[in-house]
Amino acid sequence: MKKAIPRKILLSLAVVILATLVAAPMVLAAGTATRDLPATVAPSAQFDVGVVASGCGFSGQVRETLPAGFTYVSCTDPDIDNVTQVGQEVRFTFIADGADFTYTVQAPATGGISTFAGVVLDENLVSTAVGGDTQVTVSAAGTHTLTMAVSPAGGGTTNPAAGAHTYADDTVVTLTATAAAGYQFSNWSGTNNNAINPTTVTMNADKTVTANFVVGTTPQTFAWWLYETYIEPFM
Repeated sequence: MKKAIPRKILLSLAVVILATLVAAPMVLAAGTATRDLPATVAPSAQFDVGVVASGCGFSGQVRETLPAGFTYVSCTDPDIDNVTQVGQEVRFTFIADGADFTYTVQAPATGGISTFAGVVLDENLVSTAVGGDTQVTVSAAGTHTLTMAVSPAGGGTTNPAAGAHTYADDTVVTLTATAAAGYQFSNWSGTNNNAINPTTVTMNADKTVTANFVVGTTPQTFAWWLYETYIEPFM
């Protein structure tokens, strides 16, 4: 028959176990967050930054440090309870274990590569760096080349002149063709309005436009053609 363990010993063991549990440090997982950025934005454009935070306990806060030249615009996401800004640092507070939210910023007018930084704080104020995307490129305004040509050579001139010309993206360029003596304008190659003179072209890509001319059909020109074709060879 097994002997019962004295109650006094059981009580002592319970006290020791409880004391050990109280003395042992509690290891809590810190909150985490990731950031989603567009790879490229236009100068002065507004764009959205996505953040997903989790594991923060009763409440948490994401602190985003915007690159120099970037401006915080707004955050109307329902997951966020409060937004405060200190210089380039914007603080998003939420009363929940995590938050999935989006905020809007405006890029600077100058191009370049910029880096976002941030931390997420859990309910115990343990800080962890925000992961995910960190860099965004502000692209400089694009340019395109317009190459003008004349056919046949000597059939006339164009404005802009024959050759290569550089324009900013989406510039609308007016094209004018002027026929040389003995020629008349026929049509453009490389535009949407082939028979219209003057016409326009929108520089949203590199383009080549040719002004096409034909021999004029005035009575005098026609007479010279008859003479050179049917009379002069037999003289």
